[in-house]
Amino acid sequence: MLLEDARKQIIDICRKLVKYDLVNMTAGNVSYKDNKSNLVAVTPSGMDYMTLEPVDIVVVDMSGKVVEGNRKPSIETPMHLAIYKVRPDIAAVVHTHSLYATAIGCLGIDLPVVTLEIAMHIGSKVPVSCYAMPSTKELAQNVAEMLRDHNATLMPNHGVCAVGRDLNEALSNAYAVELSAKIYHIAKTLGEPKTISQDEVRKIREFAETKYGQK
Repeated sequence: MLLEDARKQIIDICRKLVKYDLVNMTAGNVSYKDNKSNLVAVTPSGMDYMTLEPVDIVVVDMSGKVVEGNRKPSIETPMHLAIYKVRPDIAAVVHTHSLYATAIGCLGIDLPVVTLEIAMHIGSKVPVSCYAMPSTKELAQNVAEMLRDHNATLMPNHGVCAVGRDLNEALSNAYAVELSAKIYHIAKTLGEPKTISQDEVRKIREFAETKYGQK
């Protein structure tokens, strides 16, 4: 089975998306790009995350052609592939329909750097991309262009797309966006949130890379 370990990891990430309330029903999608083979493992379209088996994960090439798998790949596979083409430094994409971040995206505004999580994981504001219909070439282009220089973007009226050097990092970035969106919403009901300066963001990122965790 091609990319068997990646398929298993994708299923683990999908179940964490459910656990962390980042998706509802069969919404969202996850992919992993193997940079050695240039193949991408992606979730199937419209299947319950809790019932997925490794055989359900579809492997496609960078043109979107199915290389292995009997399921239909996610309808947003073109978006994932477009992102990988502009971000050779990443290996995972997580698209969620998380509640608070989606709500902010519906306003058509960026999510500012209001938390340590955004500063640490994203390293900048989370910009909102241009609206386009799901599964279209326009959506793929809009999201990929925004992720060229950012690690996450809000998709207007649609959700969040986050990237990472591996699946766990992509998940962490998506979670950081939703947590920060929730905090931003609460703070806005109390007053005007203070943002973290870009200079402080740089220091926080440096701290995270060198001192945080078991490095």
